[in-house]
Amino acid sequence: MLETLKDKAPMFLTVQLCICVLFYAYGCEPQTTSLINPSQKVNRAELKTEIELLLMQSENRIADLDRQQKLREAIFEQGLLVAQTGTINPLGVMTSLLAVLGVGVSIDDVRLRKKIKAK
Repeated sequence: MLETLKDKAPMFLTVQLCICVLFYAYGCEPQTTSLINPSQKVNRAELKTEIELLLMQSENRIADLDRQQKLREAIFEQGLLVAQTGTINPLGVMTSLLAVLGVGVSIDDVRLRKKIKAK
C-alpha cells in the first residue's frame, strides 16, 4: 500500500492542486481598487454602483454650475441695463436678488447635508 502511494504521489498531488485551483477560481471574485475609497477592494457590481454614483454627482454639479452661470448672466444683464439706460429696473433687481438668495440657500442646504452625512 505504501509503495502504491509512492508510485502515484505525483498524480495525487496534481489532483489536489487542481481541486485547490478550482475552489480558488470558483470562490474568489476578481477585485480592483475602489474609485471612491482607494484603500478598499470592490468587485464588478460594486464598481458599477460607484460609477453610477459618481455620474449622478457629476450631473448634479454640472446643473449647479449651469444655475450659477444663469445667475451670473442675469446680474450682468442688469448691470448693462443700468449702465446703458441710467435707470434701475426694480423688478429686474428684485429678481436678481431673489436668485442670489435662492443660490445661497441651496449652497447652505448642501453644506448641511454634508455635515449630517459626515456624522
